[in-house]
Order: sequence, then C-alpha cells, then structure tokens
Amino acid sequence: MPPSSSYRALPPNERARAAILANNSGEAGALARYGPSRGLPPPISGVNSHWERGSGDPPPRTLVLVGFDRAAAAELFQACELADRVTNRSGLRNAERREHPQILVCRDPRQPWPVLWPRLRHVG
Repeated sequence: MPPSSSYRALPPNERARAAILANNSGEAGALARYGPSRGLPPPISGVNSHWERGSGDPPPRTLVLVGFDRAAAAELFQACELADRVTNRSGLRNAERREHPQILVCRDPRQPWPVLWPRLRHVG
C-alpha cells in the first residue's frame, strides 16, 4: 500500500502533523480499513459524509494526497512532490490506477486551513 510508505518516509516531526487526504469514498474507506495495521492515521476526505468528520485538531501541515492529480493539488498547495503511485498486487486496472495514480506529498496550503477545508467538500 504505497500511501503507507509515503507517510512513513516523512520525518517524525513532520509526520506528527501530517494527514492522509483521500479524494473519494473508496480510497477513504480502504485507508480506514487497512491503514491502522500499516501504521497510518485515520484518513481525512472532503467527499460526502467523510467531510463531516473533520480534519483533526490541530489541522495538518503536511498531507499525503491519494486520488488527486497534480493540477488540482497545485491549486491547493504551494509545494507538492510525487511520492509514489497507486498499485495493487493483482495488477487490476481500477479507477485509482487509471485516473489519478499519483500519491503526492503536499505542504504549504495556499489558504489558511479553515478556508481550505470547506473548499475540499464535494459529493462523489
């Protein structure tokens, strides 16, 4: 599961204020189900009712983005780097691998978190 290696690669002091941001409910659900056994925090997401759960307090400073393309990420953050790509052991060609396979590590939101978080809310 590449998000776990991307998250674990963060320096410990940065990981303390990091979150994994999933773009759709399938990604958020998979990360919620399988992430804890891989040492991941609960994912945050702006999709559907996931948004209602919030983004944590204090808000994250570094985000591992799953399901976002680079252009969308660049609109939200000043700095994003490609950390990995979504894969699966079976080699299945699913939407995550086909549409937005990049796993990005992003820093420096372009807006304060209380302004950015509502912008992430969407129906999926």
